[in-house]
Amino acid sequence: MMSLVVVGGRQVDAIVSTFLKYNEGMDVRGEEMITDLLKNKENYREIKNIVLLDSGMYSLKEINEFKEVVKYFRRRNIRYYTRYQDLLPKDDFINENVEIEVCEGIIPISEIAKLYMVRE
Repeated sequence: MMSLVVVGGRQVDAIVSTFLKYNEGMDVRGEEMITDLLKNKENYREIKNIVLLDSGMYSLKEINEFKEVVKYFRRRNIRYYTRYQDLLPKDDFINENVEIEVCEGIIPISEIAKLYMVRE
């Protein structure tokens, strides 16, 4: 079974519900902030995918927590969605399992959730 953790800010419960709507039976968990993910990282040793939204970051300019997530979860698929192209992390610490998407206006949660749908 595919497993996923979403870091999505104050709306993380609604975001997790949207993922579950499109991915019934998937193990989807949520953390409000990236620091929560790091604090609880031992709970996510078996997780396969991490979806990180810019709303789950305290500061888009200070990305040390993002670097730590990339390092600790180096064998997981990490997707970072941001609305701020001018505040993208530099490539010097990003590995091949990290994808960065810049969204215009809003981050399309439903469309992101559909990316993880299990195809039969």
